[in-house]
Amino acid sequence: MLRIQVASLRLLPAAPVDEAVLDALPLSAMPAKPYNIPLPAIPDSTWMKNVTQTFIHGIPFDDRHLCLVDDKKFPETGESAQLSHLRRFVEQRLTQLAVREYSLWMNGRLPFISPRELQLWRLRQFVQYIWIWNLPDDEDLSLIFNTTRKKAANLAADFSARFRKSVLFPIALRRLFVILLRPPFEPDMEHGRMMGAHYRVPSVRSVDDTNLLITEIKQRTRKMLANANPHPRDPTVMWVSDELVNLLKDEKLRQAIEEAYPLPDQAGNEG
Repeated sequence: MLRIQVASLRLLPAAPVDEAVLDALPLSAMPAKPYNIPLPAIPDSTWMKNVTQTFIHGIPFDDRHLCLVDDKKFPETGESAQLSHLRRFVEQRLTQLAVREYSLWMNGRLPFISPRELQLWRLRQFVQYIWIWNLPDDEDLSLIFNTTRKKAANLAADFSARFRKSVLFPIALRRLFVILLRPPFEPDMEHGRMMGAHYRVPSVRSVDDTNLLITEIKQRTRKMLANANPHPRDPTVMWVSDELVNLLKDEKLRQAIEEAYPLPDQAGNEG
């Protein structure tokens, strides 16, 4: 029979360490005394001017009076003062959103499984808290998300497919009611043998929203209406037929459409 003998080990007490010798050793891993941990440096200019300017461009003109900065209202006059106010508004909101996203992520409350979902979530925050429920053009989105215009268009398309009926369109149609019931930018404009007018709109996406509204009115009134068309040289100008504007003057029709598409808070939708 094979026998294995295991030697017994005895633990000897450690020899005392001379602290004077220890202090003299050049230990690079030993922190300096006292333990000084500086705060991480933040760039002096946190947000680039072209970035803030692009965000400002996405805020509709008619809703800029809603942009408050420390309870200060949007200046009624003075282009320089208005631009400075909007820049502070954008920078303040971007900082708050950055802290909000990081806090939710650290607390395990951002269950995204792909960068795409995170981009859609960020776009939702920008649309809701900065752009006042307006989706800017693809060119602006490509700069903000540091991507190509094609990828920005795909991101906007995914976002619209997910939130158009519950968030974007209910607010867009109310915005259109205000725009189209005002005096037009250029009246008496003929398009395809039909008379209409040119109206100022936040972006070229307003044309799609108007055509959705036209489809809704067609189903309710059984009338043939011409589609809205963008201006060939100015994306912020849209042609609309006079017949559509006359139908929108019916308060009962507008109220029925608004009831069919309640606002997000009225519909209990948080996105």
